Amino acid sequence: AIAYAVIEHRSRPSGLLSVQVPVPPNLTLSAFWSAQALSPDGASLVARGWSGGDENGLWSWDLRTAALRRLPGTEQVFFPAWSPDSRSIIYFRQNIDGLFRMPAAGGPPTRICSAAWGRGVSWGRGDVIVFAPNATGPLQSVAAGGGAVTTVTELDASRRETAHRFPCFLPDGEHFLFAALPKGPDGFSIYVGSLSSKDVKLVMTADCAPIYAEPGYVVFVQDGKIMAQRFDLKRLKPVGEKLAIAEAPPASDFTAEPVATASNDQRLLYPSINLPFGRLEWLDRSGVPAGTIALPEGHWSLGELSHDGRLASAANGRDLWQIDLDRAIPTRLSPDMVWPLATAWSPDSRRLAFDAASQGRTGIVMMHAGGSGTADTLGALDAVFQEVADWAPDGKSLLVAAISRAGGGASNSSWDLWTVPVSGGGKPTPWLATDAFERNATFSPDGRWILFEVFERGLNDLYIDSWPTPGRRVPLALGTRGQTMWGRDGSEVLYVDAQSELVSVPLEFTDGGVRPGRPTPLFRIPEGVTGIATNDGERFLVSSSIAAPAGTSLQLILDWTKLLPR
Repeated sequence: AIAYAVIEHRSRPSGLLSVQVPVPPNLTLSAFWSAQALSPDGASLVARGWSGGDENGLWSWDLRTAALRRLPGTEQVFFPAWSPDSRSIIYFRQNIDGLFRMPAAGGPPTRICSAAWGRGVSWGRGDVIVFAPNATGPLQSVAAGGGAVTTVTELDASRRETAHRFPCFLPDGEHFLFAALPKGPDGFSIYVGSLSSKDVKLVMTADCAPIYAEPGYVVFVQDGKIMAQRFDLKRLKPVGEKLAIAEAPPASDFTAEPVATASNDQRLLYPSINLPFGRLEWLDRSGVPAGTIALPEGHWSLGELSHDGRLASAANGRDLWQIDLDRAIPTRLSPDMVWPLATAWSPDSRRLAFDAASQGRTGIVMMHAGGSGTADTLGALDAVFQEVADWAPDGKSLLVAAISRAGGGASNSSWDLWTVPVSGGGKPTPWLATDAFERNATFSPDGRWILFEVFERGLNDLYIDSWPTPGRRVPLALGTRGQTMWGRDGSEVLYVDAQSELVSVPLEFTDGGVRPGRPTPLFRIPEGVTGIATNDGERFLVSSSIAAPAGTSLQLILDWTKLLPR
């Protein structure tokens, strides 16, 4: 279909033509806005996806023949981009720390430089690459052939900037657009930077980083729409009216990522992402269904189960909801959240804590169940990003995973675990801070231990350590999948392994330490499960996708400016 469309388009007068990129039934595309890239010559496309049991990797379409192939050596890549001559592809491989390039025709990849947690890359006409090497910090540049890395932007402390992300070169190969974090009330601040100076120019605000698209536009998202606006390359500023060209897809997890990719011959490509409908249901300890929560149709995903088992936090899209499990009544608590599933119930199940960034503030909201009354806000933790992990059983403190401003420089943007006092005026303190990522942490029922995951070397490993002072760390499992729980009054832990098995590990506590027993698989997690929670290890509440249109498709527009109102 694509080959026919492109050939026909080139053999007749120019006109608007929109085609959906054909994707085989066994290939699933990633639900990220910038997981695909059009080549500058418009002849090829690469996109991130997986087939069957394979890892996520890059797939390449030849738009002249519609031929599709997987690119070897691209497992777990992010943010692909092209060289100006369309002969090479660049991308980040975050599981082995690096920015890589490889021939588009195939061949072994070459590591250009270090980039631990890259957030966007662009290759300019002068054979210079500008990239964001980490989740926090400024942009850097490097020659396409490798060599010394140079910092090309500076964070502005007066604006409390935490990161510069997703650069996009303009046609001169000297100037580039980028987004600055954090997001303000009108969106992200968008700047023009230069290779020859660290001075930058504020040009606009938008809900994502823009791309430059021929013939002379910037394309971005605002108010739920994909927008286009003329860009004056001499004055380096957008001019004229902002024009809507399509509905924006649901936001993904990468803050400020661009929504579209464009070629030099006026082709534009953007993803269409359909969230699956979901349901909540109970499973017993052997995985047998034990009842469904009769909720209205929605894109439900499970957050946390309250300690009394009556309530659950859940997401419907990006909105945070509370579910009364006995009566199947949902109540919306907060709209348009960054991480709607990062919540924690108080020990008495009367309050729910979550990140205040969803409400345009900084800190942590502690809201009464049902959303009634006045919500308290903890504003003491100065973080770039934060996720509420758990509420201590004594009710006095929260455990929060965060990238703090103090530790969020260009060389260190790892997630650490912090203790945040709920009352009494105490200051947040790091409980565990290393170069690795520590997340997905929960207290034991007696409040003496913390179960948490460490992401390092591309793997999630599960540990237990003592509270309030760490130092008795014991490894429990390797290669877990971010879903960990306590069961049976704290005498066991449960986790989902790399083979999607729910595994139980019995624990014996002796002499102030802990001795894990032999892991025992309980049941295989059903396909489509997006969340799992338990209070006792006997009954599990899960969210799972149900039959409905879902997945990611790619919309390719030829002569895309004909989408613009005349």
